[in-house]
Amino acid sequence: MHLQENNKTFNTLRKMHPVFIFEGFSIFHDHSFTKIVFSFCQGEGIKFHPTLSFPAINNINEEDLQNLVFHIGLIELISYWKASCSPTVIIKPAYLNPRQVLWWKELWFHGLGEFFYANGIQTDLDNFLNV
Repeated sequence: MHLQENNKTFNTLRKMHPVFIFEGFSIFHDHSFTKIVFSFCQGEGIKFHPTLSFPAINNINEEDLQNLVFHIGLIELISYWKASCSPTVIIKPAYLNPRQVLWWKELWFHGLGEFFYANGIQTDLDNFLNV
């Protein structure tokens, strides 16, 4: 019975929070460290700003760094998505072509296998989210 309630909660959250947005990221450089701040939003007033800091990145060009950080953000996104299980995810910082969307969607879906199983969530790859 508990798992059925979890699946019901999953569906309720999806209705309450229909869109999850990866709004962007900022990169701050210092001579000794690099700091990245991501911006995710689940609607009015629900924002997440996870931060990563590590030793300075000095040996990568800016375009490659932007691309790397964007993809780290796509990895980080799914942890915060679990708070709402939104059926739609909007990616604002960069374009993903249909093949890339499918690749990320498959990675997220299979990476969430334990989350779905442990919580009794009934969904499939086609229906768990749209990007």
